[in-house]
Amino acid sequence: MTAKIGLIGLGNFARRNIIPGIQRTRGLELAAIFDQSPIALRAVAEGLPSATACASADELIARRDLDLIYIATPSAAHVELVEAVIAAGRHVVCEKPFATTYAEAARLADLAKKAGLVTAVDHEMRYSAIYRGMKRRLDEGYVGNVVLASVNFSTDYSTNPYYPATYYWNFGSIRAHTGGVMRQAISHFIDLYQFLFGSIEPRGGYCATMIKSKPEALESVSAAGERVISPGAMRPVDADDAIALAGSLPNGAPASIAATWSAAMTTGTRWMIQGDAGVLSYEGAVLGGLWGDQLQGARRGEALADLELPAESFPDMRPTAPGYMGGLIAAQLEDVLAVIGTGAEGMFATFESECAVWKAMESWDR
Repeated sequence: MTAKIGLIGLGNFARRNIIPGIQRTRGLELAAIFDQSPIALRAVAEGLPSATACASADELIARRDLDLIYIATPSAAHVELVEAVIAAGRHVVCEKPFATTYAEAARLADLAKKAGLVTAVDHEMRYSAIYRGMKRRLDEGYVGNVVLASVNFSTDYSTNPYYPATYYWNFGSIRAHTGGVMRQAISHFIDLYQFLFGSIEPRGGYCATMIKSKPEALESVSAAGERVISPGAMRPVDADDAIALAGSLPNGAPASIAATWSAAMTTGTRWMIQGDAGVLSYEGAVLGGLWGDQLQGARRGEALADLELPAESFPDMRPTAPGYMGGLIAAQLEDVLAVIGTGAEGMFATFESECAVWKAMESWDR
């Protein structure tokens, strides 16, 4: 039986990754779409003749034929939409951050739990062979007792117009609207610390705003009917774009996250996990600075070498190839559908697990 999903929010990430991911998901049909921008809605609807273009989010949420609703709007709208989806009795997947405070996250998680609904936050990186392989090695004791863990993440998301959601002034520039590199990007890595180690406990840190103003995004339609975004007036920015965070793992080992999305060029992601018996190392510099082809490791006395990874969810997926994020989203959605159908435990991040992410972010950003 094919399940039906509705998608609210048709921005760049949805068009490039979520829609291809839904289309790739076995047993799932994209049945309804909505975006508050008529231009975006019309452009996407033209390429999806089988999906109904709804006149409002309320119309989509009220549809009785949907099993699942995916919320991919700017984060300031998430709370109201999530609450409406829960009230309608629909399972929900939401882009991160799904709330604006820890208290809101806890309230929404409690509402969904009482309603008996499956919830997921889109931390799709859990489904990568890289991170599943990293977790397997850690669970097997490959490095022994972990003594130090760190991840660095450096990209040009905020300085490159290819990424309009972060280049232009909008919700991502406003701290009160969950803007900033920590909430919009590094929440992924806080979640990965949970996935890999169980938790990360904040122990101190610093969040800075290095780019103080950005241009507004002016939207228009070209003579060819294509959506065009151009720079407008400069507006002030108060959200962080460079951070250095310290924490500890459940065994007491130091852990850290250092990140910026305001670099001149993307140098990517670099993990280093040191233990008393071995080391794991991973570097990714493509597809937005997140991905590379290999996890490396070494046991005491060995040279660093490539490690065997589990298979990707789809045979044609490669971390350095276009479409990879869509494949991860498809794997995540198939897991969500399995949990909806069987009640088994999934690997995806839930509203409950995301509460711990929010608690950590609020502690670091005091």
